[in-house]
Amino acid sequence: MEKFLISLDGKTWNTILKAIMQIDDTAIATINNDYLTLEALDSAHVAAIKVFLPNYFFSYFNYKDEHEKLEFGFDVKPLYNTLKTFNKDTIDIALDDKTLSFKINNNFKFEFPVIETQKDFPIESSTDFSNYVKLETKKLRQVINILKQRKSKYHEDVFRLDLNEKGLGIVFINHDTLEKLSFNFTDDLIAKNVKESLTQIFDIEYIIKLLGKEFSYITKIAIASTGVLKVVYPLTTYESVEIAYYLAPKVSE
Repeated sequence: MEKFLISLDGKTWNTILKAIMQIDDTAIATINNDYLTLEALDSAHVAAIKVFLPNYFFSYFNYKDEHEKLEFGFDVKPLYNTLKTFNKDTIDIALDDKTLSFKINNNFKFEFPVIETQKDFPIESSTDFSNYVKLETKKLRQVINILKQRKSKYHEDVFRLDLNEKGLGIVFINHDTLEKLSFNFTDDLIAKNVKESLTQIFDIEYIIKLLGKEFSYITKIAIASTGVLKVVYPLTTYESVEIAYYLAPKVSE
């Protein structure tokens, strides 16, 4: 029995799958009448991703399961490797018993088993991320391209984010050369809501994977009082339709 049927353009779907693989190759989906969410947590429990897709975002959305919501796990990598060439097509996605199926224009059908996995998303829904700035993604991509060339092979490099009333500051110190690079974003911000100045250090390897992604024009950077970083990439002009990365602060050894 088919439990749900949804349709989404291939380019967006593949963008989402590729974004998830930055964190892990396994994801958990939760679907109900109102939305679909996709979540993944890396093996070190340092980084996570949550993709929120309301029902109006889909070209077709029909949730048929008798339960309030349905949760299931799936392997992301084989899906992406199979679907990545269908960016210009509409993909119909359905769940039938324990099989997740993908149809393209009624010509191709790919079936994948759902997997048993435990939902263990580390970020509490009550976590306050109201301290944030918004800026053009291309500006952060410039920073990441520079850092890729400068980072050392050690984890002792320092990457610091400063969120304050002026805007966003980024400081990088190379462990080998002691080279210090500073980037400040103030007048060129798209939006800013900083009520509390926060400074936090993060692992440069994760930062390079999560910042400056090309699938969104805007990036929202928020830091909670707990030190957790949230990086949001809106998929449309509706802010709730988003890919959000979460990163725990770096622990001093």
